[in-house]
Amino acid sequence: MLLFPFSRHERASILFEKSVLKFFLKDIDNKSYITTSFS
Repeated sequence: MLLFPFSRHERASILFEKSVLKFFLKDIDNKSYITTSFS
């Protein structure tokens, strides 16, 4: 699992990472076979 840096200076990047993760999880949901490579 990916861990992102979390600091007060990076609120903007945290919001960006959340949107990326949301898209990423949605993409996995559409392509469930990808989850097997992460297991």
